Amino acid sequence: MKKNKQCSVIRDLLPNYIENLTSEDTNNFIESHIENCEECEQILKDMKGDIKLKKINSKKEINALKKIKNKFRIKSIIFLCIFSLTIVACTFFWNNYSLKVDDNGKLYIKKHTLDKSMINNNQIIMVKSKEKLNNETKDGYIYYTTIITIDDNMKCSGVREKEEGYTDEGIKARYYILEKGESSGIQTNPKMINNYLYYNNNIANGKDKEEAINTILAYREIIEIEEY
Repeated sequence: MKKNKQCSVIRDLLPNYIENLTSEDTNNFIESHIENCEECEQILKDMKGDIKLKKINSKKEINALKKIKNKFRIKSIIFLCIFSLTIVACTFFWNNYSLKVDDNGKLYIKKHTLDKSMINNNQIIMVKSKEKLNNETKDGYIYYTTIITIDDNMKCSGVREKEEGYTDEGIKARYYILEKGESSGIQTNPKMINNYLYYNNNIANGKDKEEAINTILAYREIIEIEEY
């Protein structure tokens, strides 16, 4: 994915990242991008204040210890032992467990039934689409940015959506419906940030990849779709 497109996805995910609503795989994708993108890192700082990313700090600490290992050899050995134990523990967790998202958008730990090496890596699908809606919109359309997470078994494990294109009154009315749960519990965890609406769309959870995409986009016109 080109950088400008990747930045667009990252910025759409940042509000959910701050609210701890994103999965472990999505967090890794966001943090990896921010390490190499000053603009997105600054946007994150502006949204949440002076935030320190653990991955960045960890790498800085490791590099610092490597530079001074000749003077503080004993401390370096202790650090490397602790670090190695952490890697072993993380590897064990990764090979045997994973973080999943249930129908309410909450994370839970699931034990793998197959060896991790036999399962495909998780995928993230970004779809931009629109739907015709004459009332309470600026140009007759609602525009969606949809982030679909496909798990190791090629099933949809979570969907987060962003809506835009409403008038000021329209977005308030839409948020009221989401907040009061008037969408039959299919759309949950709504947030309204800077005239954008964010929420979980649970209609496709547990469905196969293609079925999930078709279910979500049944009444929409696809503008762009990216997989990575």
